[in-house]
Amino acid sequence: MAILVLSSCGNSAAPKPTPSPTPSASATPIASATTTALPLGRIAAAMAYDQPRHAVLLFGGLADQTLLDDTWTWNGSGWSQHQGLTQSPRARQRPSMAYDEANRNVVLFGGLTADGQQNDTWSWNGTAWQQLHPAHSPSAREGAGMTYDPSLKAVILYGGMNDATAKPSAINETWSWNGSDWSPLSPAQSPAGGVRPRLAFLSGANVVARFGDCIESNDNGLYTFDGQTWTAHQATGTWPPALCIPALAGDTGRNQLVLFGGLIGSAIVTPPPADTWLYDGHAWTRATPAQSPPARSDATMVFDSDHHVMVLFGGQGLIQGQTGPLNDTWTWDGNSWTQHQ
Repeated sequence: MAILVLSSCGNSAAPKPTPSPTPSASATPIASATTTALPLGRIAAAMAYDQPRHAVLLFGGLADQTLLDDTWTWNGSGWSQHQGLTQSPRARQRPSMAYDEANRNVVLFGGLTADGQQNDTWSWNGTAWQQLHPAHSPSAREGAGMTYDPSLKAVILYGGMNDATAKPSAINETWSWNGSDWSPLSPAQSPAGGVRPRLAFLSGANVVARFGDCIESNDNGLYTFDGQTWTAHQATGTWPPALCIPALAGDTGRNQLVLFGGLIGSAIVTPPPADTWLYDGHAWTRATPAQSPPARSDATMVFDSDHHVMVLFGGQGLIQGQTGPLNDTWTWDGNSWTQHQ
């Protein structure tokens, strides 16, 4: 999958989002992967940690030009596919998904199907998907960031791509989900952009954090949301570069954000970065583990609170010999990366 990363046009230029990769006319959604041992390699999937079931939940994504709607769980040592489901979200890429702690289920929203962008809402209870029909809903979009905010006791959704405009445009709305309905929030300030942002909860600081944006302004700012307003934290000292579709998740055990990989926003870099960055609420630190996952973009990553590790899966390989959709699984324990078979 080719992803264009445009150079900056200056502060006065309006940000232009990277167009969505749309499946070709011959692409065929499939109901399940062809193996029950490992998920197919994929990009743009959705992943969340299902706390009551003590498992990572993986759904959908894009395998080359094939949209997926298979459902998998990772128990800390292996993957299991949930087959024979009576209903499921349609095959799609870049849906938004998060665990809703207050209602003890996983919530999925929107994404891009073969029929275009969606604004449907689904919940997963550990054994089955159920489509929900809230009275209010965000508009159809793909690539929005979503995470649970325990201080607000709500799932927060931000940003995304709108393909309905003459040119694909950024969405910078903020919404909350209370378990039965969506509500638009009206922060005093909102960051610009919002094209495939990464969202995570930074425990300790009790804020939702956003990093990464696939726009040509090459934004490498960190933004935090306290339930009332978004606050920009500009680059100072050691700081990650502007990145498009890195992996980002909040480590609630160590009270920090973990960031991995992504595409450099300002230029083609050889070799592409495979960096691990940590943010403690005050400063970024680039970790120096003995080994790291190969460079990639558009991977999924969540924090496994039972095993106290980050779980990273798949993404678009960026190095020679590994440039297709990946299906490797890695864990980060705060100091080192470990690959799992």
